[in-house]
Amino acid sequence: MSAEEVVLAATLAYHRASEQETRFVPGQTPVLTGGAVVDAEDRVALVRAALGLKVVAGAHTREFESGIARKLGLRKALTVNSGASANLVAISSLTSPVLGDRALQAGDEVITAAAGSPTIVIPIIQNGLVPVFVDVELGTCNATAEAIEAAIGPRTKAIALAHTLGNPFDAAAIARLARDRNLWLVEDNRDGLGSTLNGRLTGTFGDVSTLGFSPAHHITTGDGGACVTSNPRLAGVMESLRHNLKSTDLNAALGVTQLGKLDRFADARRRNWQLLRDGLEDVPGLVLPVATEHSDPAWSGFLLTLDPSMPFSRTDLVRFLDDRKIATRLVGGTLLRRPEYRDVEHRVSGSLANSDLITERTFWLGTHPQLTEEMIDYVTSSIRTFVQASARIAA
Repeated sequence: MSAEEVVLAATLAYHRASEQETRFVPGQTPVLTGGAVVDAEDRVALVRAALGLKVVAGAHTREFESGIARKLGLRKALTVNSGASANLVAISSLTSPVLGDRALQAGDEVITAAAGSPTIVIPIIQNGLVPVFVDVELGTCNATAEAIEAAIGPRTKAIALAHTLGNPFDAAAIARLARDRNLWLVEDNRDGLGSTLNGRLTGTFGDVSTLGFSPAHHITTGDGGACVTSNPRLAGVMESLRHNLKSTDLNAALGVTQLGKLDRFADARRRNWQLLRDGLEDVPGLVLPVATEHSDPAWSGFLLTLDPSMPFSRTDLVRFLDDRKIATRLVGGTLLRRPEYRDVEHRVSGSLANSDLITERTFWLGTHPQLTEEMIDYVTSSIRTFVQASARIAA
């Protein structure tokens, strides 16, 4: 055996020896909202790349980028060091003079969701553009095409939206609207890799889409992200912009093996989301999530909104779950309520009532592939127990 083969064989043996079947113990074993799912193939691929000292972007990066582009059926994927960087590169590229009359200028407006991701809004602000905030629906936490259309003004040049926790916004209708109004559409697909709308993968509707590969996402490269497009001019601009934001070949080596598992991971997330939905279906006072019409989300999480009439707060329920080792995550809520955005130039279109409610009453649970049916039963029964006990006390 070659020296490399000896090391890789030892790596495989190490992985098998380190694998442990752990029994779930309610109240002791943490039920997490996310986490990387890696196997022996992933570990060996990463060690093989390290043995070759393939640190800077190289062959593995090209293979990973080609794999992403093929998966989405688009022409070009460019990896970067994080999902946030992917949004920065995507939005910054729209300001390039290469785009001629369509280039975004300082003061131009970009429509986005008020309860969206800061990593969409921050690049808008950094480029001297003006975010225009619209409200979202409660069941999906996505902005609607109607809200987007109503927000369009004379200086509007682009739309930038995320598929909330993998649940697609109405990308088909919003993409048509963008084309009709000559607007750019940036599709933040970091939580939606593997989701479909009308049988078409999310991340393929916009002029450019972005991905994230931290352990919280569908596949992981340790950290990292990507911009994907079929527009050759945009691809060229983004390739020049990402120079100081590059990922490494080690990240890409892991990404190549992870990408082959995407469909399996996505199916597991769908199963776990449905188990949570079924287990909480008849619990009073909970606004349960719904899939966008004609969509099949590869859910990143399970959104849960508490009806304001309930005799307990989100904090009460989250603390109860935390005591039971059940992890939760809060959603961003209305960004304008954060102090760092108060003095930012912006415009608001319509009421933000749903976004404000989400700020106070919404959180989410995990759907990741490592969750078992036993864990999910424990989560749903815990929520049911808390709600029933709170109702008895209030009575």
